[in-house]
Amino acid sequence: MSYLRLVPWAVGGLLACSATASPPSLQLPPATLGTASARTLPSLSPPPPPEMGPAVSTSASAAPAPPPPVPLQSNPGLALARGDQGPADADLAEGDRAYEEDDWKAAEQAFQRAWKKAPQDPAPQVGLVRVALGKAGLSFGFNSAPKHPAASAAVARLRQIVKEHGSYAPARIDLGRVLLVQGKAEEALLELQKATELPEGKSAEGMGALGVALMAVGKGEEAIRALARAVQLDPRQASRHATLGAVLLARGRVEDAVQALEAAVQLAPDNARFASDLGAAYLAMGQPKKALPLLEQAIQLDPRRPPFHANLAYARLLLGDLEGAIAAAQQAVKLDDAFASGHINLGIALARKGQYAEARKALEKAQRLDPTDPRPPANLEELHQLEAGKKP
Repeated sequence: MSYLRLVPWAVGGLLACSATASPPSLQLPPATLGTASARTLPSLSPPPPPEMGPAVSTSASAAPAPPPPVPLQSNPGLALARGDQGPADADLAEGDRAYEEDDWKAAEQAFQRAWKKAPQDPAPQVGLVRVALGKAGLSFGFNSAPKHPAASAAVARLRQIVKEHGSYAPARIDLGRVLLVQGKAEEALLELQKATELPEGKSAEGMGALGVALMAVGKGEEAIRALARAVQLDPRQASRHATLGAVLLARGRVEDAVQALEAAVQLAPDNARFASDLGAAYLAMGQPKKALPLLEQAIQLDPRRPPFHANLAYARLLLGDLEGAIAAAQQAVKLDDAFASGHINLGIALARKGQYAEARKALEKAQRLDPTDPRPPANLEELHQLEAGKKP
C-alpha cells in the first residue's frame, strides 16, 4: 500500500534561512525579534525552518506547521546607564527602567534630559530610537517589518549615530537588530560582527543578535556558536535557550535541541511558543506521547496560532487519534485559511480515515496556496493510488 507523507512540522522562531540552513519554524512558534536593563530590547527570532522531521510510514503522513517568530531577547548588557555616576547616568537609568515597563512617555522624557546634560553621549540618542520603536509597536521578528516607516527612520538615525560614534557597541547592535526586522540579513550581519568585536558588544544581546543574523544567511554552525555564547552569558533568559534550540533543531541536532528547549520551558513554563517548540522537538525524536501534553498546553496558553494546532494534529496522527487530528487540523485552517500546511495535515488525516474526496479537496487547496511545495502533488499521487486500490 502507498503511504501519504507527513507534512514536516516547524518550530517557533527561526529567521527565514537560505537553502544551506533549514531551521524549523519554531515560532520562531508564530515564532517567536528587547528592552533595556532586564528587558532591554525585544528578542529577535531565528528564521522559520523549511520542512523537518522524519517521514512516518503510516497510511497517511502529516506534520505540524511552522510557528511564529521568536522575539529578540532582552538583556541587561544593553542597558544604556553605565553606572559611572556621569552627568546623565541617573536619567539614563530612569529611561532604562521606564522603557522596561513600556512607559514610553517617561522613558522619552528621561532620555531627553540625559541628552541635554550630555549632548555628545550616544546613549540617550539610542534610547530615544528605542522609545520611537516601542511607541510604533514594531514587531521584532526577522523580516517582520520590511517597509515599516518606524524601522526605516530608526535605521537612518542609528546609521547617523554609528557614523559619529563608531565604537559605541549598543548603537551597532540596535542597528543590526532593526536591519534584521527589515529582512536585510547581510547588512545586519556586518553591523553585528563589528559590534561584537568591541568590548561592550560581546554581551549576550550582541551575541544573540549575531546568531540570528548568521542563521539568516545560512551559516548555521556559526550561529549555534554565537547563540550558545549568548546562553552562557545570560543563562536565565528563556528566550536565549529557545532560540538556540530552534537553530539546533534546524541543523538536525535534535537531542541538543531538546536539552535547550527543556531549559527554556523550565525557565518560562507559561510561554506558549516554548512549549510548542519543545513539543515539535519531541516529535522530531519520534516521541509523540511526550510531545502531546506540551502541544495541548501551548494551545491552552495561546489558541490563536494556526501552527500550534497543526503540530497537535501531527502528534495525534502519530498516536492514531484520527478524530482528534482532523479537529486540530480543521482549527488550524479555520484560523488561517491560507495556511497550506494546515490543509495538508487535514488532507492526510481525512485520507487515513478513508474520506478520500474530502482529503483530495484539502490537498488540492494546499497545492493552490503554494504551487512550489512538492508535498501536495506527492500526497495527491499517493491518494490516487489509495483510491485506485479501493476500486473493484
